[in-house]
Amino acid sequence: MQLNFLMMLAIILIVARICEELAARLNQTSIVGNLMAGILLGPMFINIIAQNDILEFFGLLGVMFLMVLAGLEVNLKDLKSITGTAIMVTIFSTIIPLASGIMIGLLFGMNIFEAMIIGVAISITASAVTVEILEATGQIRKKIGETLITAGVLNEIVSLFMITAMISALKYTSVLQSLGAYELHFMRLATFFLISIIFGYYIVPEIMKRTKNMKSIESSFAISIILIMAFAGVAEYFNLHAFIGAFIAGLSLNHYMIKNRKKKIFEEDIRSFSEGFMTPIFFVLIGASISLTGLLINPIFTLILIIVAIASKFLGGFIGAISAGIHNIKESTSIGTGMVIRGSVTLVVAHIIKNIALESPEILPHADLIISSLILVVLVINVMIPGLFRKTLGIINK
Repeated sequence: MQLNFLMMLAIILIVARICEELAARLNQTSIVGNLMAGILLGPMFINIIAQNDILEFFGLLGVMFLMVLAGLEVNLKDLKSITGTAIMVTIFSTIIPLASGIMIGLLFGMNIFEAMIIGVAISITASAVTVEILEATGQIRKKIGETLITAGVLNEIVSLFMITAMISALKYTSVLQSLGAYELHFMRLATFFLISIIFGYYIVPEIMKRTKNMKSIESSFAISIILIMAFAGVAEYFNLHAFIGAFIAGLSLNHYMIKNRKKKIFEEDIRSFSEGFMTPIFFVLIGASISLTGLLINPIFTLILIIVAIASKFLGGFIGAISAGIHNIKESTSIGTGMVIRGSVTLVVAHIIKNIALESPEILPHADLIISSLILVVLVINVMIPGLFRKTLGIINK
């Protein structure tokens, strides 16, 4: 029996919620639960998710709201107290995984575009998960917490630029063509960011402030959704991905919330809508993208990628922390472990690959293998590393 769209959506949300609850009871992140729901409902098991334009649209909205949440989590004030240690951690924990990923791709016979994708995807840190663990262990305001939070903010900003550059490159069939297009791409990116900074820093707070005088129900929430869509739409107007606009919208709303001391209540509204409805759909669709056929093509590649994704990020964080000279071996080990954690932005990269592969399969001939492997990287790391990170923080406290 073929399910209609609403039935499919209901099943996705029900199974996602059940798997999230099971994951929480096992001290796992919600990403693990949602990805497992996608794997269960996808072609590897039940196979009831039928891709269609409406479901893809909901997936796009899920990506956008993931990036809004990422923007809400980035406190630009953290950058005012930026330290040399955080810069070193960011540099090493970005360059080492990036270079390692590119090298793995090339060694396994993939083209330069695919190698770039792998490098970018495994160089991204999930700072939100790291912050939650730091808060739970009482390290959030200590030296190690400040280093990890600031490095996480910098990594997310660097990752944003790398992903936009990657998207630009994937629109062309040769490296020379993509290099020739970068000048125009970065001019558009710079223009968009300039407009966004002016609008987001000065105008958005004033717009949101006026919502207090509006008589309509939930006017602040409604206006925030309109602003998110507007930022995403303007980004696409400049031939950039909608998620870039959504990220900037999150930064702008975060600036308003901090300025007006309404962060908690306002963020809870957006987070409830995003995490309760939009983002689980995206994670389930991504989990359903795992292809058993793709993994069986080269299981050695998947295994090596998981190992390298963990080792290269740890090494980058550890070297960056120890080289600055203000963290000892235990603290540097903990920083390296914290930087290993991956999350939603890596899955956004997998989503982008999937869409580009559907439009231009000749550019990404190994798309199934790469997508499936990246999803497993995120899944394995989220199962293994958060608990290990907590233990390293516990050793520091002894």
